[in-house]
Amino acid sequence: MFVKTAYDSMDPSYGSGSSIGGLGLVFILGCGIIALGAVLMLIMYKFRPEFFRGNVLSRTSEPYNP
Repeated sequence: MFVKTAYDSMDPSYGSGSSIGGLGLVFILGCGIIALGAVLMLIMYKFRPEFFRGNVLSRTSEPYNP
């Protein structure tokens, strides 16, 4: 479904009808949101690697105070 929707959204007539460089605006916004999410995930991996390793705190742990 993701690939089909991504392919369909490349057409400028999909959604609002706007385009940038011949690609539909819906496709560009969708790819931008995915890229932003990946960048934020990499940033959080640098600051909180224990979460990505599965070492999360229990409910009885002290709250984080930087």
